[in-house]
Amino acid sequence: MKDKVSQILKRLKSVTMVSLMGVLIGIGYIPYIKAAGCGDKILEPETEQCDLGTTQYLFDLVSSGAAGINSPIDLTFGPDGYLYVTANGGGLDRVYRFDAANGVYFDVFVDDVGGPGLDNPNGISFGPDGNVYVSAFSSNSVIAYQHPLGDPLGDPLGMDSVDFIAPGLDGLNSPTAHVFAPDDSLYVASFGTDQILHYDANGDSLGMGPFVDTDLDGRPDAPSEIIFGPDGNLYVSSAASDEVLVYDPDTGDLLEVFVGPDAEGRPDYPSGMAFGPDGDLYLISRLSSEILRYDGMTGELKDIPVSGVSARYLAINDGRLCFTDSVSSRVLCYILEGLNSNEPNATCRSDCTEQRCGDGIIDTDFGEVCDNGNL
Repeated sequence: MKDKVSQILKRLKSVTMVSLMGVLIGIGYIPYIKAAGCGDKILEPETEQCDLGTTQYLFDLVSSGAAGINSPIDLTFGPDGYLYVTANGGGLDRVYRFDAANGVYFDVFVDDVGGPGLDNPNGISFGPDGNVYVSAFSSNSVIAYQHPLGDPLGDPLGMDSVDFIAPGLDGLNSPTAHVFAPDDSLYVASFGTDQILHYDANGDSLGMGPFVDTDLDGRPDAPSEIIFGPDGNLYVSSAASDEVLVYDPDTGDLLEVFVGPDAEGRPDYPSGMAFGPDGDLYLISRLSSEILRYDGMTGELKDIPVSGVSARYLAINDGRLCFTDSVSSRVLCYILEGLNSNEPNATCRSDCTEQRCGDGIIDTDFGEVCDNGNL
């Protein structure tokens, strides 16, 4: 007992009263507690000297209900350093902007409360012209909004939005996601008709009917997300059939069922997805409240990085996988690339996976050669 207390007291001597987080209670000891912002890739200058991010770290980028956000749906990181989020809860059809680095609220980029235009905003992206494009689920259109970095929209009188895809054009019904092609044409997932529609670079009909129509096997069924893969093909999450389908972007032919339901029923109503920096496919399984990781070459399930969340759509930026949680009305991020390890780091200890990390004490027994303290 005496030796144990001596060891504790010796450790406490090297800690200032400001950073003292452990206390003696009888013969017990409460260890150092990791700071809430440690390892989230956001530098809090008041408490941290560095933060390169800790892999497998999950944190709130936009806290629940921040700035009145309700039921966020999709998100995209803009070239201006802001995070754009669509939301349609509480009768508020909006696009919010937050600082992409730290999640601080900036403004409401689009506010169409009760308006006839932006009705139930879903998918959002930046177009090749630098403007913002939003799939309006309930008005059956894709709307373009003028962005300071993009080309002007509308007339010289100051109109700042226009129906890029006119309501119902080519049978568009309940559009969820969309994606621009290298030739600036646009593919749109028509959730209500189980089709993928293709429009030219001006948003006009190509006059060829559905680019992808429901096949004899009922695919796609409730298409929720559409992206280009690293192989140049179109990947579509078919929510009601629990699949990710791959289509030829030129012909619309189904090339393969890249992901299908496994013995455990995963994925279960897939929606948002993206390829990560590791080449793997990250896919939201909505009804199982999970984000799944599939091998980007084979489509085999590798692991389940995130579980217990009501995720809708996701985006990958700066080594972070960020996603909307529509139930808790927040945006969370999961660190994919943290540049951390348990090896000594002579510049700054950024690995915050251990309680001793960031406590201002150099633990030589555990390989630390510095600890600048970021509690």
